[in-house]
Amino acid sequence: MCGHSALRVKNRQFFSRVFVLSMSLLYANAVAASEREELIQEVFKSDLVFPQQAGEIQFSLLPEYAESDEETSWAVPVSVEYGITDNLQVEFEWVTYGNNNPDDEGASTGIGDLEIGLQYSWLEIADSPFHAAVGVEFGLPLGDDNKELGEGEKSLGSYFILAVDVADNTYAFVQFGVEYPEYEARERYANLGLISSATDNVSLTLEYNWEEDAQYLTPGVVWSPIDDWEFAIGVPIGLGDEANDFELILHIILEMDS
Repeated sequence: MCGHSALRVKNRQFFSRVFVLSMSLLYANAVAASEREELIQEVFKSDLVFPQQAGEIQFSLLPEYAESDEETSWAVPVSVEYGITDNLQVEFEWVTYGNNNPDDEGASTGIGDLEIGLQYSWLEIADSPFHAAVGVEFGLPLGDDNKELGEGEKSLGSYFILAVDVADNTYAFVQFGVEYPEYEARERYANLGLISSATDNVSLTLEYNWEEDAQYLTPGVVWSPIDDWEFAIGVPIGLGDEANDFELILHIILEMDS
């Protein structure tokens, strides 16, 4: 019991420090942008505050590869986001194919889980450079957990995001979230991120991703050669013994009016 209490205290202290540091950085660097520009559509291990506008639909192909001491795995999630209003969007993300190859067993392949989410956003709050969003996510266990292709249980999650326009071509964000699996203890996470345009069609991203059992530093490059198309690559760097040794995430995104 004492160990669990100490862990809870450490978790509260961590979240408090992240929140205070994030707010300090955001307020210290916030400047009023003359016109907000949505630099990119997605980052790699976080959620962004900006929703699809009413009637907009976004299709994303999100292949990812991971390697650890115990196994290698790769998966091909696809997602669809639709703007119900300018502030409210719905999202469906499904792992259409997964492959796990543990060192001591044969490879397993098949479909993965489905996640359904809703996000409501407030942009340019009171004509300021600040934006916020809240979201809920519901997970359905379609993958075979015996083959480590899914979680094997339903889950309900929620998150909060605060973002700020640091400059016309740069914004920062902080995200806090919690997930409630059907049979296991709750899982909390936090993300910090910075996004900046390097050229008219190239942006650079950097995320710090904290989970209770692993942390990552995730740099990325996003390229939008033509309107409505986006190609990106992110390389999460594991921090600590529990994180994967190597990860690679690719994005191919198309946005259009319905």
